[in-house]
Amino acid sequence: FNRTVLRELTRHLDPDGDEKTLIFAATDGHADDVVRLLKEEFRAAGVAVDDDAIQKITGRSKNPQEQLTRFRNERLPAIAVTVDLLTTG
Repeated sequence: FNRTVLRELTRHLDPDGDEKTLIFAATDGHADDVVRLLKEEFRAAGVAVDDDAIQKITGRSKNPQEQLTRFRNERLPAIAVTVDLLTTG
């Protein structure tokens, strides 16, 4: 199911574009899976994806506040996958 949903998202998202996308996952492990599968689906569609373009940002990430600041202010990451870190504030 995850792969099917993410395959469809790759048709609508641009990991190298200026727009930002926030994807919510059920758990931290699910967020890891979503990042991995999304990168795989972009590559399968022939879209080159910078490794920094899609990142997990959760409370378990290394330096989540720094990642969040980069997500807000820099071009990459363009797609962030989170659980609940960004919903609380």
